[in-house]
Amino acid sequence: MIKSMTGFGRGESVSEDCKVTVEIKAVNHRYCDLNMKLPRKLNYLEADIRSFLKQSIQRGKVDVFINYEDLSAKDVNVRLNEELGKEYYAALTKLGETLGISSDVTALQIGRFPDVLSLEDVAVNQESIKEQLMKALSEAAGHFSDSREKEGENLKTDILAKLEGKMLLLLRSVIHQLSANTAKNLKIKLQNF
Repeated sequence: MIKSMTGFGRGESVSEDCKVTVEIKAVNHRYCDLNMKLPRKLNYLEADIRSFLKQSIQRGKVDVFINYEDLSAKDVNVRLNEELGKEYYAALTKLGETLGISSDVTALQIGRFPDVLSLEDVAVNQESIKEQLMKALSEAAGHFSDSREKEGENLKTDILAKLEGKMLLLLRSVIHQLSANTAKNLKIKLQNF
């Protein structure tokens, strides 16, 4: 079976807690170059993903896109970085004094600055997430492999057609040369007979 290095596959797995979507796409490349884009929450699974994909992909520039949606918003807490908020307030107040303008800074404005307010997961069932991810990854890898096989068959058909066309031209040329000499050779044989 001829497989192309070019391919695409998509898989999705949904449970009551989460939805995981995986897309795999690849183009020709000399080596196996795996690039992944996955949410920070799933970074702990990167080695498992690489190991799984390297079992079936030996060559190509492969991009893997993983999307994770938490369908149970019950396990999230808002974390306040009070010290950072105070630092932003002090800096904004000082900036207002330096520029000679009023600094009507509100808590809402400070809360919009990076890392002042953040969401953190209280309890994440990593095994459940891994199970959903591996289901989606397996489905995507299957579709990816199928598309590579289909593309490989298309390439084989195209190459064979081109070779057949070149072979016909070569045979035509040989036949033309032989036929040109055939009459001459027959005339010589008849004269020598």
